[in-house]
Amino acid sequence: MASVCSGDVGSYQSPHQQAHKTNSSEDEQRRRKETNEVDYENILENFGKTRNLQLRTFLWLCLPAFFPGIVVMSYTFTGGTPNYRCFVEDCDENVTIFSSNGSSFAPTWLKQVVPLHREEAIAQCYLYNITLTNLKQCDLNHSIHDTFLKKCSRWVYDTSVFRSTIVSDFELTCENEWKQTVASSLFMLGMLIGAVSIGYIGDTIGRRKTFTLNVFALAIVTTASAFSPDWITFCSLRFFSGIGASGHFLITFVWGVESVGNKYRVTCGFIYQIVYAAGSACLGVVAYFVRDWRVLQLLISIPMFGFTAFYWILPESIRWLITKKHYPQVKQFLLREIGRNEIHVPDYVLASRRGETKRNLENSPFGNISTIELSSVRDGSDYSRYLEKAKVESLADIFRSNILMVRLMIISMAWIAGVMGYYGITYSAANPVGNFYINYGLSMLVEIPAYLLGMIVVEKIGRRPMLTCGLLVSGLCCLIAGLLPVGKLNF
Repeated sequence: MASVCSGDVGSYQSPHQQAHKTNSSEDEQRRRKETNEVDYENILENFGKTRNLQLRTFLWLCLPAFFPGIVVMSYTFTGGTPNYRCFVEDCDENVTIFSSNGSSFAPTWLKQVVPLHREEAIAQCYLYNITLTNLKQCDLNHSIHDTFLKKCSRWVYDTSVFRSTIVSDFELTCENEWKQTVASSLFMLGMLIGAVSIGYIGDTIGRRKTFTLNVFALAIVTTASAFSPDWITFCSLRFFSGIGASGHFLITFVWGVESVGNKYRVTCGFIYQIVYAAGSACLGVVAYFVRDWRVLQLLISIPMFGFTAFYWILPESIRWLITKKHYPQVKQFLLREIGRNEIHVPDYVLASRRGETKRNLENSPFGNISTIELSSVRDGSDYSRYLEKAKVESLADIFRSNILMVRLMIISMAWIAGVMGYYGITYSAANPVGNFYINYGLSMLVEIPAYLLGMIVVEKIGRRPMLTCGLLVSGLCCLIAGLLPVGKLNF
């Protein structure tokens, strides 16, 4: 892209084009001189695109990128719905309710006291209205008509897949089944709010502070949810978990991508998505061995407290500091990195745009870097007066541009469609016939080759064709899957 924008040296230009280019160049130079903006890309060229400054930040942030998918997909196991049936008094009292092999869930006498539904499935919410006094009467054929039924007041759960979930602990069965989807819906609502609010906070106070506060809050609410005494408490904490999970990945992604040069931003972005998918897949392995939802919740929550140490390990995003005109902090950090990595960077690079000469540095409100002491780099009335006049971009600027508004609406609709399809498929992928945990793992791992392919294709054909083709293909596949006859596919 850089070679295309700069043009070929030997290409012909008309006098009108040359005059327009000269005027544009003069205007650009005048603007640069007035603003004295820092060019981070120029700084990266002098550091080297993959020097320790960029690579260290990018690799460290791969660790927290591992956890958002775990938090999002944890409800697949904590909120999993086990098979259940009515508890039969006198028949079930002498049998262990929770059995790993499922023998207590489907004893031989069950069909005599619980009606059958379609395909010989045991009814989950009703049982025959009969009185039994001992276990022997449970095996008798009572020949009672289905009209003589009563609702269940207690349930027995099949523990062959889940040892315990919120469904079994809070009895979200039969008439309360609708409560299962409420927790998931509240989490998605939290993700929507988190994407807007946490993103805005990150643009306001910085990536590092926002990341630290958000991950600490996320660790608290996800840990607290493991001790939820009832469904309302769990749903409330799940809502705040959605806010934190969305903001966690958003800040991690932006912070990491901003740390590298433009040439590597797409690749690094896809790598973070691969890490996200890998974390989701590893959740299935952990959940296979830990089938109590409260213990599982603690295992995925407590490690996130450790990420608060990133506040002291990683630097603030240099791009964000430049955007907010915090040039003294930029200069202080870069000078420290120059000394640490023994790299020579011209003075004018730290205070001017690409192409400006060293003479422009004399007009900079910061002065020559070599003459500034690090202890006083944050002070200076010249910088304070300059900062008051500097224009900082804000979210409101988007609404002042018709072009940006149209693009925002289009991308928002595409994002909504993509999210609906992604989570709809992901949450239901573990339902087909077969091992629940294997199905879940495969549904997560299939994303990794998709990201690897996207990493290559997006640079070849561009963003718009890939987005358009992706939406068309996925939409068509979902439509075909919805039209397939039920029960015709056997695995």
